[in-house]
Amino acid sequence: MKIITLEEHHDTKEMQDAVAIAISNLSPSRRVHYEQPAAFKAPVTLTQPILDFGSGRIAAMDKFGIDMQISGCGNAGMNLQLLSQEEALALSIDCNDKFAEAVKTYPTRLVGLSTLPTNNPREAADELNRCVNQLGFRGAMIPCATNGKFLDNPDFAPILQMANDLEVPLILHPTIVQSDVIEHYYSGIDSELDFLFAGPGYGWHFETGISVIRFILAGGFEKYPKLNLVIGHLGEMIPFYLERLDDLFCMARGKLQKPVSVYFKEHVFVTPSGMFHKNSFDFCVKTLGADKMMYSVDYPYLPPIILSKARPFLENADISNADKEKIGHGNAEKLFRI
Repeated sequence: MKIITLEEHHDTKEMQDAVAIAISNLSPSRRVHYEQPAAFKAPVTLTQPILDFGSGRIAAMDKFGIDMQISGCGNAGMNLQLLSQEEALALSIDCNDKFAEAVKTYPTRLVGLSTLPTNNPREAADELNRCVNQLGFRGAMIPCATNGKFLDNPDFAPILQMANDLEVPLILHPTIVQSDVIEHYYSGIDSELDFLFAGPGYGWHFETGISVIRFILAGGFEKYPKLNLVIGHLGEMIPFYLERLDDLFCMARGKLQKPVSVYFKEHVFVTPSGMFHKNSFDFCVKTLGADKMMYSVDYPYLPPIILSKARPFLENADISNADKEKIGHGNAEKLFRI
């Protein structure tokens, strides 16, 4: 079975260095949210492969049984929002050009997603257009929020309109939760536990889910009917509350043209992002249908012991072979026009 993964990541050293300087210049109360406690810092052997656009990446794909990667920016790309608009744009262009060369070298193994300066939406829209029409990229991976603004904010209209017009998907990726939210919701337990609670253990996923729900409630898919979004981590909590969302928001009669679940199922695709959990996976397949699910392993952020589960997990899933093929590669080929 062919497997295409699409929440995979690449960064450049230049982006990493620039973002590291920006983080160092943040106030101590904000900076702490970007600095992982020592117990949870990923070893260099996991993080440095993000800079390898070539043979090392392909070797890892071969090792874990991945036929093709649709790759977007990693943590550095997500944090370009901390830089000036000009620097974020220049680093985005440089990263996109470099990954485009990797795609030329490995055209059957790699597909590019645009890195965009989302703090500069008009230039970001132009860069998305360039990446799609000149570099052959198939969409973009962007943070779920930029400097505290979610996707429904009017500032992002140029990016959304361009993606809609080009008919390319946007992958929404978690980003650091705002400091005041962390202070009120996620802090005061223990420094290490606080980091996980506000970040990859819980907070990041709610942050992304909230961005999608806000976009639906704000009429985003009415404004941009050809836009598709992709979210990871088995839907960032949303599939488990779709019925509740429908029940409650149906009472706001006339505010939405369709139930929340209909917008979600028509326009949003879900991947596991390396969360190979049978019960949650089975629930998403049953709730959303195999046509709305694709595959991802969150390379290179997960340890090899988890990455090694990617292929056998899907091969052994309790679904039909036809659904395995859809999730493994068919849906991605259709959405990303591969």
